[in-house]
Amino acid sequence: MKIIVLLTLMFAAIAIMFSGAADQKIPPYRHPRMLVRIFLDSPDHFSVLEDMRLDLASMNLRKGVDVIVTEDELDEIVRRGFTYEILIEDPSMIDIDPEYRNYEETNEYILSLSLNYPELTKREVIGVSQEFNIPIWALKISDNAETEEDEPEVLFSGVHHAREPLGNEICLGIARALLEGYGVDPDITAFVNEEEIWIIPIINTEGFKYLMDNNLSSPWWRKNQRDNNNNGMFDEDYDGVDLNRNYDWYWSNGGSGYPSDWTYRGPSPFSESEMQSVRDLASLDHRFIFSISYHSYGEEVIWSWNWPNNPPPDEDVIFEVAEALASRIPQRDGTGTYWTVAGDGQSGIARNWFYGVMGTIDFTVETCDEFIPSGTAIDSVVNANIPGALYLLDRALVGPGITGHVTDRQTGDPLEASVVVQDRDTDLIVPRTSEPTYGRYFRLLPPGEFTVKYSTAGYVDREELVVVGSEDYTVVDVELKRIFPHQAVPVEW
Repeated sequence: MKIIVLLTLMFAAIAIMFSGAADQKIPPYRHPRMLVRIFLDSPDHFSVLEDMRLDLASMNLRKGVDVIVTEDELDEIVRRGFTYEILIEDPSMIDIDPEYRNYEETNEYILSLSLNYPELTKREVIGVSQEFNIPIWALKISDNAETEEDEPEVLFSGVHHAREPLGNEICLGIARALLEGYGVDPDITAFVNEEEIWIIPIINTEGFKYLMDNNLSSPWWRKNQRDNNNNGMFDEDYDGVDLNRNYDWYWSNGGSGYPSDWTYRGPSPFSESEMQSVRDLASLDHRFIFSISYHSYGEEVIWSWNWPNNPPPDEDVIFEVAEALASRIPQRDGTGTYWTVAGDGQSGIARNWFYGVMGTIDFTVETCDEFIPSGTAIDSVVNANIPGALYLLDRALVGPGITGHVTDRQTGDPLEASVVVQDRDTDLIVPRTSEPTYGRYFRLLPPGEFTVKYSTAGYVDREELVVVGSEDYTVVDVELKRIFPHQAVPVEW
């Protein structure tokens, strides 16, 4: 009987202990991790490590590759012949300066902007987080923000990864610059009057809140908090999904398929509610011309891909914009500006899905030279990135490229139709479409002559020869003729 009582008390104590851990979201066990720099003989040398699915901190190949690793992973890296330098061995000594806004302070700031500029802002919850239903707030900035207008659209977002609070600060800084500059700076005034600008400061709300509320007690946590093993507790060694590997673009090729890895891509494409929120914003009513996802770190602008035998159809435009964007962002040490690099197009990363599926030219901007610099550096990093954001808004407004409306010839109703630039677009990308509310489309193109095909189910296809100049958009409004049931063969134009 005494043994039974003792066992009962012991199990009760264990249950209480684990219950408390779950309530506090404290992991029961953690593999220590460290930040190391791996030195490369050449950029191609890193391919030897690709199968390890390492948690990359920075891919700035001018200095090496910075990774977050366990001791076992570091042993394997050494076994494969690499040398390294430990940058931070004990992250428990790191504190987050109070100058960084936490989740609640961020929401209060967004609310204050919407109250101070009610005509220019629309504050909206676009979704909730996967595990704990924490709201994801977005701020729309435009001269008639509550109305969905027929205007070009641009998206800025931050904090796909919890450990990158600079993205949040940059997004808030962009919002502040636009609102304070309205009516003062003629360029900013034009952007707000003639565009719709969406800002999502924190995509990974639950991962970010976990990191900030625990003051980095979870070293460099990057994922959300999906309960992968369904044990009712948050376990750092097994739980969470890397949101920037969860997009539906070559999803199975990117990230890791193992939940314990910090680059775990999730059980399926768009499995995470955070990514469903971004997907729905971008695909239902909006056709963003540009978007930037702010990360840290590396001081580089990463664009889609440059596969030698299958480049993106808009590679010339993408590279030109990437170079111009990077040239406007100074490095932290003042020695130059950000550099550009083509990413790996075969993975479920935001920039690949946005461009490959939605036709949005998306850039990953890796800001600063560390994850979380001191609080005194926030303003300088934010201010350094604002000129690049303003450049994208200017480019979205003036082109060059083509724009117009696709409508029903008989009724004048807008149509969601594919707009394909022949001899340029390929099967590599999903056909670009006009948006459904106004039938509006935008396509950035270099100067030249293009044949553009407009088509949608139930209508006769139409082709237009379009000349694009060196400045501004060429306007091409297209009416499509409906195919009626009695027509055996569609009538050509």
